[in-house]
Amino acid sequence: MAMKSKIADNQRDIAEKESMIKSTNEELSSMRQLLSEAQEELKLQKKSIDELEEKLRTQYRISRMKDIEIEGLKARLHQRKEQDMTNGTKWGKYEVRLTSPSAEECTNVLAKIDDNHRHIYLSNSSSDVAQLLIVPLLQKRSITSLYILSTPLTHDFIDLFSSQMLDDNTLESLYLNHNSIDDVGVITLVKSLKHNKKLLYLSLDFNTEITSLSVPSLAEFIRINSTLSVLYVASTSIDNKGVLDLADSLKFNTKLGKIVVDQKHKAICSQFVGKTNRLDFSYTTATAYEYTGVNLGGLFV
Repeated sequence: MAMKSKIADNQRDIAEKESMIKSTNEELSSMRQLLSEAQEELKLQKKSIDELEEKLRTQYRISRMKDIEIEGLKARLHQRKEQDMTNGTKWGKYEVRLTSPSAEECTNVLAKIDDNHRHIYLSNSSSDVAQLLIVPLLQKRSITSLYILSTPLTHDFIDLFSSQMLDDNTLESLYLNHNSIDDVGVITLVKSLKHNKKLLYLSLDFNTEITSLSVPSLAEFIRINSTLSVLYVASTSIDNKGVLDLADSLKFNTKLGKIVVDQKHKAICSQFVGKTNRLDFSYTTATAYEYTGVNLGGLFV
């Protein structure tokens, strides 16, 4: 009888332990489920944070683009008034405007300019004077906007200027307008800009010596560069085929917001380009000397 009682006690102990093991396993399973749910919740929260950070980056980029567009608008509004003023140097809080400056004036500007003067306007000058002024300014790494108007630039200047652009300096807006650059200059320039990470706006408007010969280089630049927001090539001598080739290059670049071309190309683009929402067609018919170097069409469709 004692043996049977002992066996019965052992069986009860075993049953209790098995019950405890089962209960423990159930608790572990429940904890694993809770852990899995917590991990999934963390993943969702991380995804939400990543999406929020991306939205913030996009909003910052849009805000920066608007600031730059405002600077471009200021340049357009001031240009006609500037053309009626005597030659010389005009100082603003954040800008310096030089019209037909002498070498001595350029030297004075280089001596006086500080980091607050981020926007430089040079018009009706020579390539030699431009080189004397622009290259040292770029080396200061504080200039964000550069407007060169009605200043025929030599290939030697473009070579030197482009070498400065190989290094990601602070320049965000570059306007070379009013017969300041030709095909050879464009080819050299955009080669140096392919991997530039700062430039947002590039305007080549009102350069009649820019033809479709430079389009292959421009198209390659568009395909490779991942930062540029707007490219202006209105009032040049690029033909319909050249514009279509530029439009085709947009397939490989989702960052470039738009290319601005002449209104006369709209019909052919509407016929052969699936979507033209990233092409803007300038209504500008004014001559280069009626406006500033930036696109003054004002009306885009």
